Amino acid sequence: MYKQFLKPFTIGFLLLANIIPLVYADFYVIPIEKLPKISIADVTMLEGNYKTGLSVDFKFPIMLGHVSKKDVSVVYITNSGTAKGTKDYTKTKSTLIIPAGDLFAEVSIPVKPDHVNEADETFTVTLSSPSGATLGRSVATATIVNDDMPFTKVDSNGSIIPFAQQSDDYATTPWDCVIDEKTELMWEVKLPVGHFNYLRLASHTYTWYDSNGATNGGNAGTENGGTCFDLINCDTEKYVAAVNQDGLCGYNDWRMPLRTELESLLGTSSTLNINIQYFPQTLSYDYWSASPSANYLDSAWYISFKYGNSGDNLKRNSRHVRLVRAGQ
Repeated sequence: MYKQFLKPFTIGFLLLANIIPLVYADFYVIPIEKLPKISIADVTMLEGNYKTGLSVDFKFPIMLGHVSKKDVSVVYITNSGTAKGTKDYTKTKSTLIIPAGDLFAEVSIPVKPDHVNEADETFTVTLSSPSGATLGRSVATATIVNDDMPFTKVDSNGSIIPFAQQSDDYATTPWDCVIDEKTELMWEVKLPVGHFNYLRLASHTYTWYDSNGATNGGNAGTENGGTCFDLINCDTEKYVAAVNQDGLCGYNDWRMPLRTELESLLGTSSTLNINIQYFPQTLSYDYWSASPSANYLDSAWYISFKYGNSGDNLKRNSRHVRLVRAGQ
């Protein structure tokens, strides 16, 4: 099969016997096929959405330097970096075969999405023990790009805002609710002054009121003592009813948050103890919780996003409100 490459040459042998002084013979050189180099390339991909429960396949390209007339095989194995096997990706050791005549193949490593807002992570895939080839670039790095955010923005209809617009400011892409990816609670986002929906303006205040004796701590509080858009529904219970009737973000099971739930929003920004990237209309005042004070019948717990603390205050006093749903 190598006839086109055969080149004759002549070798003369000197014999010690005197009868035939020299014998000449023709030989042919059969060239040996040069083995291709096999190499692997890096991969960078988004981690994926943990809510789907589905792994994301990181596909590593495997390449030969040139086509081989025979099958080529190579062993590949994953190695942990900042990403850890089992936790972040599926640990794998296997053999890849590239059929004769092919130049490319892929190795797929499943990566497991999570909902932790963290730095990008890496792991490697290493090639070894090639058959029918020699090693070229034998180590590739996988970079798992974190696409988790502390909160997910939701529009007025209850649809999650596309990932590409999640980092937009409120003026560019407004949102009405956010989902806390750690607690999975959905929170109301207040509206700026001048918004056409007067019901949920950030500047409104409400007195604490709960007519349910099982949850009000023995004192219902004060009805309609705050300052709000209609001057007749300015307490916490009536505000909850109005928002549920309005169907904020497509839901009607909104409620007042427990003290611990409201405290979960406490964080540090340059101006307030809350993530103002997601809660842009938050004011530096107190916000009521649903939790009555165990110390005083006429008081309930509030959270201050100005000072980052909580305390109890008289139910008849006016405070701001941020509603929550689910998770209880």
